[in-house]
Amino acid sequence: MNEETKKCPSCGEAYDDELLIVCLNCGAELHSNHSCDAPVKYGPFSAYKAMFKRAFDFRGRSSRSEYWFAYLFNALVVIMFSVAMICVDIMAAQALEESGEAAQIYVNIFRVIDYVFTVYAFVLLVPQLSLIVRRLHDSGLNGAFASLVLFGVFGMAVLMIPLARKGTSGPNRYGPPV
Repeated sequence: MNEETKKCPSCGEAYDDELLIVCLNCGAELHSNHSCDAPVKYGPFSAYKAMFKRAFDFRGRSSRSEYWFAYLFNALVVIMFSVAMICVDIMAAQALEESGEAAQIYVNIFRVIDYVFTVYAFVLLVPQLSLIVRRLHDSGLNGAFASLVLFGVFGMAVLMIPLARKGTSGPNRYGPPV
């Protein structure tokens, strides 16, 4: 084990990221250099990693920083896929004017990008849902409110309010603050 690798005092999981404040495995506090009232802050990569590590954990709470950094990272990935698909589509349209055979190559590239994006979207379904449920728990709400996502843009607009607001201070029925 690396000299810089430390262990979680609660579960013993090894970690070497000095920026981590909570254990990605059990959620226990790793550093005691912040007050209990201070929210746990995640960075973009640690939030994204935590989203997958806790993909099937619908219990407990998630901080605003954990939710919004994971959301931001996912949004950036979607933008990258979209830009790639638009570029390939433009190249296919230009190739179609010149020769149909070259256009078919771009159409196939577009299909591959679309397939990879679709797989990525399906892989994210459960981790994002569990993150939304834990974020709602932090606001003191039941995770069943996450079903509002089924109502499309309207449901997500309504969900933005509890997802964006500060969580309850102190413990609530879903556990201690994170």
